[in-house]
Amino acid sequence: DPKRAKAYLQLAELYFHKNELAEARSWYEKTLLVEPGNYTYIASLKAGVCALRLGDPHGAEQHLRRASESDPRQWQPLYRLACAESQQGDVEAALRALEAAAAKGFADVSTLQGDACLRPLAAEPRFQILVRTLGGGAQR
Repeated sequence: DPKRAKAYLQLAELYFHKNELAEARSWYEKTLLVEPGNYTYIASLKAGVCALRLGDPHGAEQHLRRASESDPRQWQPLYRLACAESQQGDVEAALRALEAAAAKGFADVSTLQGDACLRPLAAEPRFQILVRTLGGGAQR
């Protein structure tokens, strides 16, 4: 039911903006259950962000992969997927996700360097190359 899904998404957004992330995640997931087609990207992306902030990188990974698959043009789920992979200790997967995000338009080197979830990657040569390649540019 699209109307119910829209209401669920609005509730999720309300909780998200109140920083009640567990409740927000629950409503994003309900949105996906009742109407996955219309809201897959935004509900999956935001559920993934909630999961990351709640300390559930595995759950975040699942949602972020779904978001990326639903709109492959977007870099946002890939960047956050890099965080989830990094938090799970998978350096190779995290670097692949970051490189894919950069290929799709992510270009904010200050965010890249300052994001705590990516600190485990900072000493990696591929991470350093990515930082140099982006060269301090703003997001495109």
